[in-house]
Amino acid sequence: MAETGIVANLLNPGDKREIVESALRGAEVLADFSASQAVARHLARDFDGSARCVSAFMNPSGTDLILLAEDHSRTTRLDAVEMQYYRMLLEETELSDHFRPPEGQVRIARSCRDVSAVLPGDAVSHHAAIASRGLRIALSQDQGRICVWRSDQEFNTRLFQRSPAETIEGVVGNIRLVTDRLFLGSVRAERQRKLPRETGGVLLGSWDLQRGIVYVVAMIPSPDDSEERPTSYIRGCRGLESAVSDAIARTGGQLQYLGEWHSHPDGHSAEPSDDDSKLFDWVLEYTNQDGYAPVMLIVGEKESRWLIGTSSEEWR
Repeated sequence: MAETGIVANLLNPGDKREIVESALRGAEVLADFSASQAVARHLARDFDGSARCVSAFMNPSGTDLILLAEDHSRTTRLDAVEMQYYRMLLEETELSDHFRPPEGQVRIARSCRDVSAVLPGDAVSHHAAIASRGLRIALSQDQGRICVWRSDQEFNTRLFQRSPAETIEGVVGNIRLVTDRLFLGSVRAERQRKLPRETGGVLLGSWDLQRGIVYVVAMIPSPDDSEERPTSYIRGCRGLESAVSDAIARTGGQLQYLGEWHSHPDGHSAEPSDDDSKLFDWVLEYTNQDGYAPVMLIVGEKESRWLIGTSSEEWR
């Protein structure tokens, strides 16, 4: 079959809309090399076909190649895979400078994300060859994939990779919440470790305000100056500001402070107490400054409760 090109803007195809949508519906795989978050989100959330989505791009300084692949059945969509890639950056100490600014930056406009840089052609060719092979390997497997290849100046390359955790989604009020089993497991493990005392910390993730989605993928555990008691918890603040700032820097600003989480002891539900309601009001005041709804997670013995904005939902 001969290749056919379509010259169109995927996000605004105009009179090419029918041709573009027909091509998307008929595809088995959609490979995104645009390095555009808007395109990746469109393929993940606005395209509802069966074609498996894969995205490959380079980091700002050109040292790392990133490949994100959905699983064969699209159980974990490309946007959720992207969020777990940011979590991997927090956990892999050798990738702490992944989003460092490139040398010789050039400002090309006055709009958002208007800073560009020139990358060496041999580095681009090197990563292109890796992407070609990585794409074939990813598509030969049913599970999803998160890969970061880091190359030094002599092109010695190391691979960091993970399989995406199973996504868990729900609707809280008018907001779609996207998280995963690995994150929820880490929160429950921290609760279990601190029993019989209550504990807590900070939630990290990202908002897609256009689609009304909040992604919760990471947490910062209880600061060491917190008050942890069997029937109450007061979160401290020692080192917390720098920990949040570090998470923001390491993910290129893609993860942010979302709100708070805390546990309830065995024998108690995840219903918010009067003190929890007061804390939620404080989070509401803080997050409203940036135009976001507050997020709170309460983890009980058998269930969890999410509070987002003025709504709440119990998850078992």
